[in-house]
Amino acid sequence: MKLRITPRARREIDRIDARWRKKHLAAPNLFLEEVINAIEQALTVPHAGKRYDGSKRPDVRYVIMLKTERNLYYVVEDDAVVVLGVWGARREFGPKL
Repeated sequence: MKLRITPRARREIDRIDARWRKKHLAAPNLFLEEVINAIEQALTVPHAGKRYDGSKRPDVRYVIMLKTERNLYYVVEDDAVVVLGVWGARREFGPKL
């Protein structure tokens, strides 16, 4: 499987990572480590992610990142996993994808 990360997802990852590093000095790399693990999981077993029904786009899935309380949203297109975004798992509503 190939990997593509949308510009929106890149911005979200960069923004969250910068904020995480400032706020969590004891574990500054934790967010990026979880993002990498979630992407690896999506690449290895693409259809194992939970389905996200809050999107008009079909078959959006997500991987839960427990330690950082975020979800990584993606879709499988042909031979690629496309990362759509990262969203706080505690929020009352999901992202508009």
